[in-house]
Amino acid sequence: MAAHMEAAPAWYWSRGLHDAAITGVDELELPVDWKAGIRRWNCLELALDCRGALFETNVPFIRFYNYKIISGDLNRLREPHTWWFSDELESDGKGYRLTILFESANSDRFRLEIGFADAIVERKLKNRNGEQLC
Repeated sequence: MAAHMEAAPAWYWSRGLHDAAITGVDELELPVDWKAGIRRWNCLELALDCRGALFETNVPFIRFYNYKIISGDLNRLREPHTWWFSDELESDGKGYRLTILFESANSDRFRLEIGFADAIVERKLKNRNGEQLC
């Protein structure tokens, strides 16, 4: 996370997603709800298999709303055997910029930079022993 942010947003995976496998990438156009407080017109959904992640093992989906690819090739994430390596989150107070470094099966690393207004991170529930409930 960038040093100039005072605190990470509540949805952020602060411990890291290193070695989470990318299992799906969906780009969605959303109908705009003009009555909603936050208007969302598109969504980038990343599906993850976090069972092999070093730290955050309970994040199966991340949804970025009102996203724009700033740099990088989103299609690289659709290649089989791609893993999350590291990321850096920045905010200007109006939105976010996430720079993610991925690694492919042939140890090729590539970067994707995403600008977005909001995110929702789905987390799997765990019991007191740390076992997955769903």
